[in-house]
Amino acid sequence: MDEVHHDWKNTINLNILFLKVMGLWPRKNEVYKPGFYMVYCGIVVTLFVAWHIFTQVINIYFVGNNFESVVAIAYIILIEITAIFKVFFVIKNTKKLKERMALLKSNWFQKSNHEQKVLIESSIKFWKSVYRMFIAMSVSCNTFWLIYPLLDSSAEEKRLPFLAWYPYDYRISPLYEITYGFQVFSATYLTLVHLNVDNLMYTFNVYMKCQFDILSDNLRNFTKMSSDFNKSLIMCVLHHKRILRNLLIFVINVINPIKISAFNVFYLSLATFMTILKTAWSYFALLYQLSLRNK
Repeated sequence: MDEVHHDWKNTINLNILFLKVMGLWPRKNEVYKPGFYMVYCGIVVTLFVAWHIFTQVINIYFVGNNFESVVAIAYIILIEITAIFKVFFVIKNTKKLKERMALLKSNWFQKSNHEQKVLIESSIKFWKSVYRMFIAMSVSCNTFWLIYPLLDSSAEEKRLPFLAWYPYDYRISPLYEITYGFQVFSATYLTLVHLNVDNLMYTFNVYMKCQFDILSDNLRNFTKMSSDFNKSLIMCVLHHKRILRNLLIFVINVINPIKISAFNVFYLSLATFMTILKTAWSYFALLYQLSLRNK
């Protein structure tokens, strides 16, 4: 059968571009090494992630008596801290991620015919739609969050989008404008980290799903692959082995089905998701009751 070549990396060009600008994807096949890009990565991560979080953590000490402020700050900090783990994961595994992307160019991971092309186009199209939807939602949420202090006429003094402590009086111009701009850049950077790292991992899941679709189609049309039964069988087995060798975040077991794990702590499933929702609601109800008592 004639091979239908597909450039898998082309699907996530926008995703990769954002990661490059953020200092999280060295050019071409390079990894992190002493040089300009590593320095650039260190500066933007330290400034827009570490320092931004640090100023909010310190602020908890100064607003410790205000329960509502502590809860608001803690909620934001927890979300931002997860970005640190995501940045660390990408930097640590840059080589592995790029190796997997390079492997997808091999003939083993190409579509064999037009039918298989049609088969996986829906998955790729769905991923693109999800990515665009998340971009739109992130831009809308961030825009509202960042301009709200400027539109809030009820505020008695100048406010920032995030409650934070700075070793100077940020209410004085032009320090207020500079600090406000810093928080805007930090929030945008953190949003891009969550958006693009999550979607990069989701992309690998989509790629693997597409490969399993291709493999399933080959098995269904076993006799069309080659007139030699043994050759067709060997090709399918080798394809399956190569699919498993790309799989970074899956736990493979010869008895149990493939499962996605979260840092090898627990498996992601519908039951786990429902447990998380129930726990989150319980914490919310508790904090809400405490907030009412303090009024």
